[in-house]
Amino acid sequence: MKKIFTLTVLMICCIITYAQKEIVENIVSIDLPKDMEKLNKQDKSLYFKNHKNTRLIAGDKFNGLTYKFGDILFQINADSGKLENDHVERAKMAQDNLNSQIPGQKYSSELKTINKNKIALFTTEKPEYNYYRIIATNETNNKIIVARMEYKKEDEIKAKKILDYFLKNLKFK
Repeated sequence: MKKIFTLTVLMICCIITYAQKEIVENIVSIDLPKDMEKLNKQDKSLYFKNHKNTRLIAGDKFNGLTYKFGDILFQINADSGKLENDHVERAKMAQDNLNSQIPGQKYSSELKTINKNKIALFTTEKPEYNYYRIIATNETNNKIIVARMEYKKEDEIKAKKILDYFLKNLKFK
């Protein structure tokens, strides 16, 4: 039963990431530090060509927005539609369950509420890169964002500042 639940939540997150019904900017205001560069299709292709060990979704397969600051990459996608009131909590529980089954996995997660947005924040450490993954819904549970940030260990302080800035300024429309 746990595996079915986990797979269902993961499939929902993947569908949101791959199949975008609306433009991200119509659902959420993207407020990132001014130094972050929004990548176009060509820039994304070049980034992924030069970063072969990345675990993020390659530029040509990702329908959301992609931003870059040095070697920090930030992807965000959004969707709208009625969600269960405990969607964020269930997504966290599924990720926790999945990651607990991976031996030696350096993983943590937490639930937050910032500006009435429910947020699940996941942190994963891998040999090449570290990752933040964010799932957030608005107060009425009818809009959701899924975001991922990839960064090298030496950029951890910068990545944390970008993450904090993004979460503090996250505004659903």
